[in-house]
Amino acid sequence: MNVLLFRLVVNGGWSNYTIVWTECSNNCGDGNQTEQKTRTCTNPMPMYGGENCTGNASLMVQHSCFLRKCPDPPKVLTNQTQTSESISLYINPANSNFTSFLISCLYLNSTELETTSTNYTVHNLVAASCYNISVLTKFHDVVSSQAISHRFCTAPPAPDSAIVTSKSSTSISITVVSKYWFDVFMNGKLFFSSSTNTDFDAQTVKITNLTPGSTYRNIQVSAFYQGLRSSWISLQNSITEIHLPPAPPSSVEIFAQTNDSFSFNITHGAGIFDQFKVSLNGIYKNFTADVNSSFTIAVFGGLNPGILYKNITVRASSHSKYSVPTQPIHHSTSKLVFIGKNINYYSYH
Repeated sequence: MNVLLFRLVVNGGWSNYTIVWTECSNNCGDGNQTEQKTRTCTNPMPMYGGENCTGNASLMVQHSCFLRKCPDPPKVLTNQTQTSESISLYINPANSNFTSFLISCLYLNSTELETTSTNYTVHNLVAASCYNISVLTKFHDVVSSQAISHRFCTAPPAPDSAIVTSKSSTSISITVVSKYWFDVFMNGKLFFSSSTNTDFDAQTVKITNLTPGSTYRNIQVSAFYQGLRSSWISLQNSITEIHLPPAPPSSVEIFAQTNDSFSFNITHGAGIFDQFKVSLNGIYKNFTADVNSSFTIAVFGGLNPGILYKNITVRASSHSKYSVPTQPIHHSTSKLVFIGKNINYYSYH
């Protein structure tokens, strides 16, 4: 007797979902989290030619999430001072809900710095460089979702050197070695500002239109970059002041002579002076300038009668510095005339 066995076809059925939730995308404030739902075709498994389950075995659903309120980012971020290697920051918090600040400085090896103070100095920066600096507020274990960011720059390095190479009655030439633009200050005032980079080549600048016979003190040079100034350097060789020679007299006239003297009318030149040096035939005398007038009367006595004095020149003097001489002039003293046995002195020329 033959027995025929018949098996019923079993189609597959889905199991219940297994659900896994991801963490909220933010640790404070609004965020997103994902519901991951998975199931298997095992309830039951397909058998005896039964069909597999239809539909997706997994499903991901996005949900909004909200945790405690995030701390506010700082209200203000400013730089108080800067050097060629550091930037000093002031962080003004939005409110009292902070325990520290997280500082990020682009291009800095240390990507995040933490401080509990509202004043912080970032070190080990490159001179004459700009950085994007961002600050987050941290309140215990939560951090603000936004940062305050600003671009700050470091100051340039000071010029390598500055030395006076020449001077005249109205100018001073200074050779400066600096990679960056630079300013020259004298007597507390700006006298020169460069407009081109020098790439460490020595650049000689000529400061003109100065006052003859004047004194310039506190001569300092500094580099500048992005509106920031380097530290100051002084002139080499410990030069603390420069005395310019005065301008020569505008004109010199001998308006009278005797047998032993010349009377000079010295018309003043420009600038500052205190004396005039009158020179003739290798002898000279100094005369105090009449600074309250436009000219000075000087009487040069002790001369010999009837002598032609050549190369008579006058120099102005200020702080023991002398001007160039005036154009030489020639003039004779009066002669003496003897009449009879009694000696009578007459002068003529």
